[in-house]
Amino acid sequence: MSATLDAEITATSVRGARSIAVTELIEWAMSTTLAEDEILKNAFANYAFENFEAASYRALIILAESGGYAAAYDPLAATLEEEVRMARWVDESLPMLVEKHLELRRAGENPSR
Repeated sequence: MSATLDAEITATSVRGARSIAVTELIEWAMSTTLAEDEILKNAFANYAFENFEAASYRALIILAESGGYAAAYDPLAATLEEEVRMARWVDESLPMLVEKHLELRRAGENPSR
């Protein structure tokens, strides 16, 4: 099998896994909407998803390089940078979100409303 064909098949697998992950994340987030900790659970899911997306774009860049798709490198690298920034923002925001959740719980309020 040629490197180009191999890269195309693997890229299709990465895109398929990403589509499945998005669908499952949406279904899971909808299932937590009545829970008092839905905000925390959704933040955890968002953290996981942003890092999953970054890993997907890293893999696509390797595949593009391996398959000879030089034209795909710049847009993939730009998207990877965006995903890494978002993952970093989610990571940096998590402590504040957890602290606010605790503050509201201690005050007897529902932190998810």
